[in-house]
Formats: sequence, C-alpha cells, structure tokens
Amino acid sequence: MHQLNPTDYTYEQLSRKEWILTNQLGAYSMGTIPGTNTRKYHGLLVASIEPPTKRMVLLANIDITLIDGEKKYQLASHQYPNTVYPEGSNYLTQFNTEDTICWTYQCGNITFKKHLALDKNTNSIVMKLENLSERDIQIQLNPLVEHKDYHSDFYEDSNYPNNWQITGNTLKIEHNNIPLNIHFPDGAYTKKACWYYNFEYLRDYDRGLPYKGDLWNPVEWHITLKSHESRYMVATTEKQIDVEKLSTSFQWETPTKKTKKNKDDFSSLKEKLIAASEKFIIDCPSRTSVIAGYPWFTDWGRDTMISLPGIFLCTGKVDLAKKILRSYAKQMKQGLIPNRFVDKGEHPEYNTVDGTLWYVNSIYLTLQQEWDEKFAVDMMQVLEEIYLWHNKGTLYNIKVDPEDGLLHSGQDGVQLTWMDAKVGDFVVTPRRGKAVEINALWYNALCTMHWLSKKLGLNGSEKYQQEADRVKNNFKEKFWDKNLGYYLDVAEPNDPSLRPNMLFAISLPFSVAGKSESLSTLKHVREKLLTPHGMRTLSPDDADYKSRYKGTLPERDKAYHQGTVWPWLFGTYLSACIKMDYKKDEVLSILKNMENMLTEVGIGGISEVYDGDAPQMGEGCPWQAWSVAEALRVLSTKALLSED
Repeated sequence: MHQLNPTDYTYEQLSRKEWILTNQLGAYSMGTIPGTNTRKYHGLLVASIEPPTKRMVLLANIDITLIDGEKKYQLASHQYPNTVYPEGSNYLTQFNTEDTICWTYQCGNITFKKHLALDKNTNSIVMKLENLSERDIQIQLNPLVEHKDYHSDFYEDSNYPNNWQITGNTLKIEHNNIPLNIHFPDGAYTKKACWYYNFEYLRDYDRGLPYKGDLWNPVEWHITLKSHESRYMVATTEKQIDVEKLSTSFQWETPTKKTKKNKDDFSSLKEKLIAASEKFIIDCPSRTSVIAGYPWFTDWGRDTMISLPGIFLCTGKVDLAKKILRSYAKQMKQGLIPNRFVDKGEHPEYNTVDGTLWYVNSIYLTLQQEWDEKFAVDMMQVLEEIYLWHNKGTLYNIKVDPEDGLLHSGQDGVQLTWMDAKVGDFVVTPRRGKAVEINALWYNALCTMHWLSKKLGLNGSEKYQQEADRVKNNFKEKFWDKNLGYYLDVAEPNDPSLRPNMLFAISLPFSVAGKSESLSTLKHVREKLLTPHGMRTLSPDDADYKSRYKGTLPERDKAYHQGTVWPWLFGTYLSACIKMDYKKDEVLSILKNMENMLTEVGIGGISEVYDGDAPQMGEGCPWQAWSVAEALRVLSTKALLSED
C-alpha cells in the first residue's frame, strides 16, 4: 500500500502525483491525487473497446458535493484558465492506493471517504461513497462525460451524444455505437444536459500538445447517505451487469502491514514492485502481452520481451510467460517478432532489430526457471527460423555479415534499436551498422541456440557454438577501443559515443565481453552515465548532450536518447556490476532510491525517463513496464546482497 498525507504537500505538488488502476483488457482509470485531470488521457473510465486497444475516455470525472444543512463542500478540483475551481483538495486529509484507491475528506464535522475500483475483466469502475460521520448527509453527483479516443481532444459538439436516457437509476449514454451506462444509488435527479468549458490539461501543455477541452454533464444525481452508510455507483460499457455483485467483490481497504526491516532488507520494495508489475499484464482473447507504459503506449514486442523476466519469471507466472512467447511466435514474420501492435490498422509493425533477440533471451530465462520439454522443442523450431532468416537477411537490412559473423542492420528513415526516437523523417539516433548491444544480444542468442539444441540432443548444435565463438573473437576486434577504454557504440561506421548500450555486452546471461574490457567500461559508465534515477543515454561531455527532457514532442524526441536518463537501464548496469565489479554500498544506494521513485510521479510505479541533470524530474509515462520489471529482476538476483 502507498499512503500519503496530502496536507504535507502543496496543490501543485499533489497535482503532479498520479494514480492508476488497470485491468487485463488494457482499460484503465487514472488521475491525480486532488482529482484534477492534468492530461487528456486521464479519466475514471478509459475503456478498451477492442481489447487491448481502441482505448476511449468515457467517464472523465465526477464532481461530488457534500451538503450538511446549509453548508456545501465541493470536493472536485479542476484547472481552468489561470485558476483552480473548486478547490476540493483543501478538504483532503489522506490518500491510499493499492488494488483500489481511497480518498479521505474532512469537511467540518463530516468525515467522508471516496473509494474507486476497476473490474479486472470488464470495462467497469465502481465508486464507493462512505459517510463516517455521526449524522446523515446529502450528496450531489455530477458526472462529466465524453466519448473520445484517448489520444484525441474533445470539445462541445451539438451532435453529442447520439442518444441518452435515464431508466430507473441508470443513465444510458451512447455515441457512435459505444455505450456508457452509469448506475447510481437510489435517489433523485435533475436533468442538466450542459457543457463545462475550458478545462486545461497542464501536463499536455508541458508536452507541447493541445491542452484544452470541454466535457458534458447530463444529469445531477441526489442521494442521502446515512450515518456510517456506504453506497455504490458503477460506470460500465456492459449492457447488463450485476451491480451489487460487482460492488461487493472488492477488498476496499487493505490493513496496513507493520513489518520490521533490517538495514539491507528490501522485501518491502520487492512487494511494491510486484504489485506494480501486475498493472502491465494484459490477458484477453486477442493476445497475452505487456502494456509498455501508461497512459499512451500499447504493447510493444521489445518492451514485452525486456519486461518478461521481471514481470513474469520473478513473480512465479511462468505459464503466462510461455503463453506470451507462444503468442509472439505466431506473429513472427521473416524471423522477426512484431515491434508494435497498432491502435488503428490491421497489421503490426516489425521495425525492430533487438526485439527478436530479447525474445530469444526470454526463452532461455523461461526454460532456466522451469524446464518444459514440449515448450523447449517448440521454441527450438522458432529459434532455428530466427537463425536462418538472420543469416539469409530479413527486413530493414538486418543480416549477419558473412565476413565476421556480426549482425548488421539499418535502413534510411527507419529506427530499429531501442534508441528509436524519430521526428518526422529524421531518425535522431539512427545507429546504422553494427550496434554494440545488438551484437551482444546476437552472441547471447547463438549461445542460447547451442545450449538448447544440445540439451535436446539435436544434431548440428555445434554450428551455433562455432558461430558464437566467431562473433566473440570479432566483437573485441571491431568494438574495443583501447584508447577510449570502452566499447564503440556502433562499428562500421564507427561511433565512439559513450552510451549505456555497451553494458549489455557484460550483463547478458552469455557475456561477449572480456574481463579487463568489462572493468574498464564499467569505470567510464559509472563516472559519466550513472545518476540516482538511472543511466544517461549519452555522456555529458558529448556536444550533442541534452540535459533536460522538456518542451514540445519534437524537442523531447531529440533529447530522448541524447542524455535523458532511463531507469530501466539500472537493470543492466547492476547486472554488469554483480558480474564484474560488485560494490555493495552503491547497489544499496540505488535500491533505496528506487523506493523513493515509486512515489515521485506515478504512485506505485516508476517513470519512463528522467532529466539528465539535477534536479531530475520524472517525465514520459508515469508507469513504464520495463522500469519496474528490470528493478524487480535485479532485486530477485540471488547474488545481489549475498556478498560482503
């Protein structure tokens, strides 16, 4: 559980702290602690209409007003031009988040709690209203609704909605054949059918996006909440739903655990990371996968495979890991797994050179975690297909160089490595040629193929070992620069930029790097790239270094891999340190700060990126899958804290 005392923060600080609930369909509920929607992506019900994609913001917010005799307390907070109104966060005294969200308000002598839960299997949220006072109160509920794609903007529209009606205690709104049904507690209502104008979404403003919008208020609902009584409200896309059954299916409050911790005991951090990892798992009829980041990413092949060990293997979900690996095998095209499943369009994108190699790594780690003969045989067939296509040559000029066995990739206007920022037709870090982490992954893949084929007793397993040996010999020759004291970022053409990609040559299960080269590389990386929040993507000494991840989206994309810090790279850095240059105090310091990072932006998650220089502000997605997964993977490493 994450518990915050709002009175310790200013409104500005609270409005930068975001909460989220997710389900297995890809739907979510998301907002800020004061209740102000600071992004167009925020909403109490953001439904996944075609799971896990086609997300739509339907119920943006609900304004709640408590009425105690002649006194009215408006609990909402909205950002309008140059003002916040009302200022309901002034009454907020406690905020808790775990499987459900809970806000506690103190309004004079009235103590009131608002709880929120998201159903795991349907596009449905439940709001619990709880009067902890000694007398009855009146409550006024004003739902603010819209029907929009979560990337889009929404303004007053005379044709919105197509249809709406009130039947009993249910408000039914339909627009473009997408229903929103709100089931209110017993009470009375007043029809409003009015627009609220000029909401401002300041985090979108920060990103250089359109940042204003309107919302529609269909009705004002009035209920009486007796002393110590609770009532429930449900919003759903389901035409029929058992409101009572759904409302009582949640554990609304989890008792606070009091555990004694030793100085180096990170069990609390691990528990929080496991809880965070659950938010990214989708398991629906179309596929099982991992949402790369909330709120605006869907599932990406690369992110899924990097995240799989931490999210699934370190939490005992081996069967789900195998299900994902089988699922991606069916989507393979010319030896490549999909890079991205698109929100709109029928065909996934395959523009990744490393996604498939991370896929091979996940196969190896899954079988290491739990041997499964049938799964191993099936995966070996997939590995053989990958091997053949990479040697033959596949999409985007991804091909093994027959001269040295190293893997080359690159095509004009296409970003293929994880450093994939693109502004229009301009690829910011093209990295065409032989990229260092790609060849570290290729070596790791060849060793995996040899290991598995030999374990299965297959003929021809030695060819993989021979290829791996050739790669290892040529890797040092092509990538090591003794004058620099670290590996080149790209060979042929040579790029000596000091970036964290060279760490993968050390950290992967099968390491292609030599010991002396590894120690020298770690020294340079530690001095120039390591920060309290992750690894810089470029040395500050480089002329192209960007210290801030700020401005419009094009400006941010230009800084994305030019100095911006990525927390997920802590995983590979710490893995490399554990293998080669273990410094316990440094590791402990990093792990302790990870716990702080869980409440800096997204409560219970770790941000996608941070600024390169202090003060480092969390930016990008507030919840990024591989940021959480890699922290969890490293924290689960048995050797982590076992040495003095």
